[in-house]
Amino acid sequence: MRGSTGTFGRRGLTSLAVVTLLAGFAGGGFGQTATGTITGTVSDPRGGAMPGANVLVRNADTGIDQRPVVTNETGVYTVPLLPPGNYDITASQPGFATVQRKGVSLQVGQTLRIDFEMPVAAQESLVTVTTEVPLLETERTQPAQNINENMVGNLPVSSRRWEQFTLLTPGVNPDGTSGGISFHGINNLYNNNSVDGANNNYHYDGGTRGGSANDGYVYSSDSIREFQVSSSGFGAEVGQTAGGSVNAVTKSGTNAWHGDAFYYGRQPRFNALDPTSEASADSRNVALAASGKPLETATQSVKQQHQYGASVGGPLVKDKLFFFATYDGYRKINPVSVTSNQLTPGIGDASFACPLQITARECSDTKNYVLSHFLGTYASNLRQDIELIKLDYQLNQSNHIDVVSNIRDWKKPIETSLQGALMAGSAAPVTTYLQNRFVIAHWNMVMGSNKVNEVRFQYGTDNSFNGINRSIGIPGVQLANLFGYGFAQGGSRWTKERRKQISDNFSWTKGTHSFKFGGDINTIQDDARSSVNSGGPYQYTGPVYTGSAQSTFLSATGCPDNTANIIFCNWLLDLYGRTYSGDTKAGQHWNSFNQFVDLIEPGFPSTFRYLFPNNDYAFFLNDTWKLRPNLTLNWGVRYDLQIIADLPNTVARVCAEKPAVCVPPASTASANLPIYQRYTTNYPNEYDAIQPRLGAAWNVSKNTVIRAGGGIFFAKTDGHNIKNVVSGAGETTTNCSNSTAALPAASITCVVPALQFPQLIANQQNGGLFTLPLPGTIAPTVLNTPVTIPDPKFGIRSVDPNLRRPRVYSFDLAVERQLPWNMNISVAYNHTHGIKLPRGRDFNIGPDLLDPYFCATPASAGAQTCGLRVTKSYDIVDVNGLTQQSITLPFYSSRAAMPGVPSFSARLDPRTGVMNGNSSDVNSMYNGLVLTIRKPMR
Repeated sequence: MRGSTGTFGRRGLTSLAVVTLLAGFAGGGFGQTATGTITGTVSDPRGGAMPGANVLVRNADTGIDQRPVVTNETGVYTVPLLPPGNYDITASQPGFATVQRKGVSLQVGQTLRIDFEMPVAAQESLVTVTTEVPLLETERTQPAQNINENMVGNLPVSSRRWEQFTLLTPGVNPDGTSGGISFHGINNLYNNNSVDGANNNYHYDGGTRGGSANDGYVYSSDSIREFQVSSSGFGAEVGQTAGGSVNAVTKSGTNAWHGDAFYYGRQPRFNALDPTSEASADSRNVALAASGKPLETATQSVKQQHQYGASVGGPLVKDKLFFFATYDGYRKINPVSVTSNQLTPGIGDASFACPLQITARECSDTKNYVLSHFLGTYASNLRQDIELIKLDYQLNQSNHIDVVSNIRDWKKPIETSLQGALMAGSAAPVTTYLQNRFVIAHWNMVMGSNKVNEVRFQYGTDNSFNGINRSIGIPGVQLANLFGYGFAQGGSRWTKERRKQISDNFSWTKGTHSFKFGGDINTIQDDARSSVNSGGPYQYTGPVYTGSAQSTFLSATGCPDNTANIIFCNWLLDLYGRTYSGDTKAGQHWNSFNQFVDLIEPGFPSTFRYLFPNNDYAFFLNDTWKLRPNLTLNWGVRYDLQIIADLPNTVARVCAEKPAVCVPPASTASANLPIYQRYTTNYPNEYDAIQPRLGAAWNVSKNTVIRAGGGIFFAKTDGHNIKNVVSGAGETTTNCSNSTAALPAASITCVVPALQFPQLIANQQNGGLFTLPLPGTIAPTVLNTPVTIPDPKFGIRSVDPNLRRPRVYSFDLAVERQLPWNMNISVAYNHTHGIKLPRGRDFNIGPDLLDPYFCATPASAGAQTCGLRVTKSYDIVDVNGLTQQSITLPFYSSRAAMPGVPSFSARLDPRTGVMNGNSSDVNSMYNGLVLTIRKPMR
């Protein structure tokens, strides 16, 4: 259901047919601006140029007049930096009649040509013409697609995410399964998105604010008036993109009150019966039957979706002060249904026997608890609220000010921390929050008849965080492929991003030139923390089933005494603090324990924290030169500078904190390669990012335009790339293996660097943070005997000193012709060469993986084959633990020295392991052809 009052006065333009023959990627779009330009010529009845004619542009929506401009010596006038909207244009000259063109619709990023032919005054004193916007844009030098508000409001899409309409542009495609968009095949991280002329990108994770999922929109569709999509462009005003540019503007109030209300709903009664719900009911009925309770009937899952909102705009003071406001609400109830063929049939069978050390009551309570708590349907309710308010104030004829504020809150709680266990092997955080707050202010100043200046400021915050799991009082416990509880293995995280942006653009029309130059300063600061694996999860692993006809992870008879490596049985013993006959391993029948500890930033529960500022500076000069009435040249140059601060937890920081690891003793120094001197701790700052741009539009005949252009486009090093360098650096991992096969009588000795988490008394009485599964149960434990760490291996992250920012060299050629029946057709060719594209790799890999003392003995006779490549095979198993495929890969191993045999390591430096880092040694080449047919649909 959707209703509206008032009118917005827009014309719709949709693609009748778009045929993409081949697609690749191109440079940035035209204009990170929230405005458009109206230009044209004024001539006498014989076609002669009329210099000195007055041209007045009036905004028909707000009643605001722009300052009059005067045509130059060739009769050309230009009015730049106009907000999108409907305009009336009046041309006058003494001795001639006044001509007025009404209903001119100007779109964002558009240069619209409106010409006047002036009749003599004796014929008519005023000539009024209703103007049809020309379908063929003769001034545009780059390929672009405008999406107006009629298209946004009426075309069907799968969500309220307005960016989905960019897929209407030829050469634009979904970027794999990421949810982002790819311009001619390049990664969506290198696109540029702007709203009201301000940066609308999320630096920390890359891409557009709000993420790339269908639910991840920051602006409501009702807030967006229109936007321009440029797959390749040559204006020097655009920067920080090697892909495409999306340039949107929000709606404003006008002299007419206008509003909109919408509701979209989805109810369970319209859905088919979910087979997962049926299977879930069957699983629960096993436990109900065992306890003599009535059985359940399968019911329809409660899956609801509600999207609703409204907008309103109008005058606070007519012709002076206007407002516009939007509310967008989104509620999604989409429960997660969990079933398991490993739990049922199995422990729900009445004949199943628990270990002898477990009482009948404990056995029954535990089986029923598992079946009722780890299977079923779990709530996953999404809530999103977006509010926008915008004020426009016409201070006087020369000064216009507008301010827009947008707030977005996204929350997705998971009612139980157990529902994710069957899938992830550990409990999930309770709630995920996304918060976006930003304010954009804009001041437009007209200086005389040929100069305009605009200043823009933005302050924004982007926060993403998880609520720490309420089970923080207990270690994570994971039963492989079954279930888990306690502190999540993935832990919790939060990020805070602060952005301040100020830009200034100055336009000056002089003769046949329209100059535009300006600068932009963007300061970004990211603060991130995480607690990945800081809890030290205990893992119970083993065969999923024992080969019996009953395909469960249990033996047919349950858990007889001394049954080795049956994970449910081992967990039961540890849960109640019991042991098998002959062992003393109370609470220690788990198979492995691992814990991450940050040696640089110690502290719990934060495994790592890093804060890095990023400052961007840009300057540009652009000239639109009218060489001839039918030939426009658009040339310019841009300079971008990105300054990334020294990164924590990389080579210099780790070596400063742990010099014994980075600086070997003098006696062994010669045996170590200078790996720590080879790689840097900082991203190299580039000071040579000079980017020339050139484009041309030639109106060869009344109905035909040829466009051509090229340029160099630098993308910025995105925060996602930086995050991969610093994340996990300086961490060491404790791995304790505990073999349960032989049932040793004594506890295994483990190297444990930090027992902060496992040493907590994790039971019901400990602060009430988490209730263990059943009364009287305990948490697994590790050996509490202090152990000295001789030389821990920990993660180091670094940057190749030759790393450079991504860039592309792009060239376009297009021919567009207007056809009869108000249609046009265009054929466009694009060539793009990408260089210095980034990739991540391990810098600590030796050039030769052949171990001269690694030998294999053939089965036949005694000869040995040595000097083999060290490899390791990995099995891919199904849900029942049966191997479906094996893969063998190089194994970067180390071997200690033995009598007569020197040590060997496939690492450049064997004292540490993986040394992840970023390099820029990937290149690309693309050639593409696009055929487009368009027709306005009214």
